[in-house]
Amino acid sequence: MAAPDITSAVEPVEAGDVVYLPLAAKAADQDPQFKSVLRLRITNNYTDQVVVVNAIQFSFPGSAAPAKDMQGIAFILDPDGDTKPSEAMGAIQPGQTATWSNGAVDLNPDPNVTNTVWNVVYLPEPAPPQIKVSVWCNGFSSPASVTLELAPYTSPTPAGAFLFPFSAADLGEDEYAVTSARHWANGGAYGTQIFAHDISVQRHDSQTDSWSQLKTGGSQMNNEDYRIWGKPVRAVADGNVEDWVDNEPTNTIIVDSNGKLQFPSPAPKILSGNRFWIRHGDVLVEYAHLQAGTLPPSLLVKGAPVTAGQKLGLAGNSGNATNPHTHIQCQRDSLSGPLRAMPFRDAWILDRTRFNSPDSHSLWVPLKAQGIPQEPVAIWPGFYFPRKPSFYEAAIDPLALILRGDIYIKLTLPDPPPIEVLRARIEQLVRTMKPDERKQALERVRAFKDYQNVVEQELLHGGKRSN
Repeated sequence: MAAPDITSAVEPVEAGDVVYLPLAAKAADQDPQFKSVLRLRITNNYTDQVVVVNAIQFSFPGSAAPAKDMQGIAFILDPDGDTKPSEAMGAIQPGQTATWSNGAVDLNPDPNVTNTVWNVVYLPEPAPPQIKVSVWCNGFSSPASVTLELAPYTSPTPAGAFLFPFSAADLGEDEYAVTSARHWANGGAYGTQIFAHDISVQRHDSQTDSWSQLKTGGSQMNNEDYRIWGKPVRAVADGNVEDWVDNEPTNTIIVDSNGKLQFPSPAPKILSGNRFWIRHGDVLVEYAHLQAGTLPPSLLVKGAPVTAGQKLGLAGNSGNATNPHTHIQCQRDSLSGPLRAMPFRDAWILDRTRFNSPDSHSLWVPLKAQGIPQEPVAIWPGFYFPRKPSFYEAAIDPLALILRGDIYIKLTLPDPPPIEVLRARIEQLVRTMKPDERKQALERVRAFKDYQNVVEQELLHGGKRSN
């Protein structure tokens, strides 16, 4: 028999094209890649014959890009109904549909042994023009194949990309957000977490060229000792609230006999803990593992409007989490919709191993509608280049230190909007701040006011004013 009578429906697809995520280079002297993750819904069109999928391959017609043979298919392929992948072992019953995605898979069924391989496709840019998906089944000499055009994915926002969910204004000295394109979990056969990110905040110690997500002298056993703990998590775009949870307790951190962090046991009913699902255009983004009671009451209403950069809550350790961090993921149309990637903008990244390089200042890469690279990178979530302001800059521009990035950018545009618009945005920001946050911001403004006056006088007198 030539090819099996099966049909493969592919996601993510936009306007008939399979969409991939362009990844930024991890440093300016490195080459960028792209990331391709597909979810297949494979339907057995026979009425009286079981098909057993034994191989899946991605290839790229019209290019020299190598084909990728997928591993451990039977451990992931999930038939509709109650049959588990481990029971079906690649079998799809007549008229049945099964789901598979090319994420991580553990090839060893022993729960005490891990042998994880990664089926995700990472290839150098530019991406090939097409992708061909071939599915082989037992007893057939040829695969069932489908070929589709490839196109870069852009988020459904006017800017074509998301803001990063943290702000440089909320980071301490030498602190950066840290994450990578490689997520440890698939989110099941549907692959909704393969494009997800688990984000930490880490500090770089230039003396030892080391990184730590713990405060100086902190313990991994204390939630409050993690640098991300209590950092504001912010909306990646304008949108509307779709769903939320705000009553899950904070996890007590536990470790095994080797000191390795462990997930809560039993697993919490709500795996994402305290979280928001927010609709941004035709996609929904989940912001997970927040601290209970920190979600703004005004947003705990379905359809409540959200503005880009608005604080959604404080980073915590709730749900199925081993330690404080923030999880974000993106899906199309609904909470159960197909996976979507997350291209970002207005942020800078650098390979963490390059911080002590003599030319490190020239190695930073701006994110321009691109994804995070494979390897963990430091992320400066601000529009401007990640460097400490000089005395002069801080003196004449204290607003850069206290305002949210999008507001500050608008203040510095060549043709800024009317002051009434800026005032409304700033008032909105101030209303979301806690009393201690307002107090700290006010102290910063007052501290720099005298310096600003000095610089203003020197500029007026050409630097020749006598004392």
